[in-house]
Amino acid sequence: MKLDLVAIPVTPRKIVVSDFSWLPKADDILISQAKAVLTVVKDGDMKVVVNGNLQFVAEFSCDRCGERFSSDVDVEFTYFFKHGVDARFQEEEVELNEEDIDTVYLEEPSIDIHDILLDQYFLGIPESRLCRQDCQGLCHRCGERQSEEGCKCEPDMSDSPFAILAKLKK
Repeated sequence: MKLDLVAIPVTPRKIVVSDFSWLPKADDILISQAKAVLTVVKDGDMKVVVNGNLQFVAEFSCDRCGERFSSDVDVEFTYFFKHGVDARFQEEEVELNEEDIDTVYLEEPSIDIHDILLDQYFLGIPESRLCRQDCQGLCHRCGERQSEEGCKCEPDMSDSPFAILAKLKK
């Protein structure tokens, strides 16, 4: 979905996106209940501000134990767009101010909403996907989950440098 910069009004325009068929399909992440609400407003000549919120429910596999779990993802974002290239950027060295850093300079006078939402989708996916913060993962010997009841394996102290202390205890 592309927005033409010229057609964007000076008064805020609300855009609701509920079709997420363009999201990449991944084997380990299932997305449901996705919704994005964006407010687009022209701020001066050919400068556009896009404020938005992306919400979805993601189903992941825990990185430690492999159990499937769902997590609500809620991402808020702001983008500043300008058409063309600032003449200052043609010089070798330019000191950038905060506005320059936050502004996306467009070669053509249109904004691709799907690109914005795709960026925010990837930024919203947690780097470490854990079913619980205290998840202990799987037992390295029997493969059972250690989080709830734990495995029934006896602790193996034979490789431990402190194994000799166990003999002293007896």
